[in-house]
Amino acid sequence: MLPDVPACQTHHAYAVMLKPTLAQEGTVRIEESIGQRICARREELALTQQVLGEMISAHLGRAWTRQAVSSAEKGKRSFTAAELVAIAHVLGTSIGRLLTPPDGVDGVDIGDGSYLPRNLLLAALVPVIARGQPLDKMQDTILRLAQDLGVLERAAAVVRADLDALNALALAVAATGEAPRDSPGVEGEASGE
Repeated sequence: MLPDVPACQTHHAYAVMLKPTLAQEGTVRIEESIGQRICARREELALTQQVLGEMISAHLGRAWTRQAVSSAEKGKRSFTAAELVAIAHVLGTSIGRLLTPPDGVDGVDIGDGSYLPRNLLLAALVPVIARGQPLDKMQDTILRLAQDLGVLERAAAVVRADLDALNALALAVAATGEAPRDSPGVEGEASGE
């Protein structure tokens, strides 16, 4: 996480924390990472490269051909801020999502072989709730909720099994007119007759 620094000094803080290194295994160029996100989202929406290019063109006011989309998806072109905004809007996603490396990518080459680890890139993309308090508390809450969801799912499975047993009992009663003798709670009734 970044130390508590004014927004105007954030770039400097990253520069101090980031030592340019050669691209490492598990690293892709930032353009390739963005291209993978564009391609995946375009395919989710069942858009052709031609249609996506036309949609982007309409927002930019200049041509974005099928070839430009193909080049972007392959990570062979850089993006302007305006292009990222238009692409995110057209694809119904956020710029942050476009910049987030896909799973399995440990970091990105941000130019001239400078490497930015995934965690620092994500820290730059995650909004800050309050000055000096990144989303750590929210992340802890999400983890607790996920654990609670697991407990609830196990409880729901028990309830489903009980409902299935009751449903089977109800079907048996409906078919025969009386409850089977080995059903829960039936034995007490039978001994009272």
